[in-house]
Amino acid sequence: MNEAIASAQDLQHGFIRPFQPDDFGAVARIVGESAALDRHTTYSYWANYRVFGSLFLVLESEGQVRGFAMSIGPNAAGEALFWQIGIAGSHRGQGLGKNLALTMIRAIRQQGGRRVLVTIAEGNNVSRALFEGCARACNTQLAAVGPIPRMADDIAAETLYGFALAPESK
Repeated sequence: MNEAIASAQDLQHGFIRPFQPDDFGAVARIVGESAALDRHTTYSYWANYRVFGSLFLVLESEGQVRGFAMSIGPNAAGEALFWQIGIAGSHRGQGLGKNLALTMIRAIRQQGGRRVLVTIAEGNNVSRALFEGCARACNTQLAAVGPIPRMADDIAAETLYGFALAPESK
């Protein structure tokens, strides 16, 4: 899967493609500049890529990674956790996050996913609006599943949400 997932004609400011190991630095920079994204270890990103590589996408524009999205799953129950999405600061507010998220959701569905789970921190209205819009685009609603147990003091309180994916029409 080396070809672009969404062509340059589909996105005014670039294209979406599978993550490649050379993208680690760019992903780390995007995470580092965001106040909303949890900073995970390089090992966590590598492990996600190694096991779920087809659900690790980047948005590239002008030869630079400007955004990324990664998911885990789907599991045997058809649930996939949309783990993280980030867009470089200068490229936010242009609809790129929604395009990237919807591309990820299509990839989850293509791998047998029937439900998308997301965690959203209290007060992260941008993330909540993004995933509410994605759920609407899938003809469903984002619904709270329940709180995430507080595992460490440096992690914000979050709630687990989910929405169903209808089977892909043929």
